[in-house]
Amino acid sequence: MNQVEEAVDQKRVGRATPLPSTAERQIYRELLRILAPGEASCIAYAKTYAAVVVTDDRAARQCCTERDIPFTGTIAILKASCIDATVSQEEANVILLSMIDAGYYSPVQNISDPI
Repeated sequence: MNQVEEAVDQKRVGRATPLPSTAERQIYRELLRILAPGEASCIAYAKTYAAVVVTDDRAARQCCTERDIPFTGTIAILKASCIDATVSQEEANVILLSMIDAGYYSPVQNISDPI
């Protein structure tokens, strides 16, 4: 958790504004017809403030694609963590396998596999 807080403090990760804009609320309401509230709010925020959405949800990714919103997911973040040496490839594989064991659907079985 300290790494996340440090990234926010160093402005490498942004914070959401507490009060959504009118445009953000409108996008959110539209997205609620097809997405859960969490995905809808993330996409509405990203569209309004030119942010990146992190999701593994297929419907949410499709909404991002339709709205030209950049997105990434769990596997890409694990791969990026290996590239910047936050975790080793072995550690990332342990994390990935524990996620799979817990029910996470993964398109790869090893973090070095292509997505």
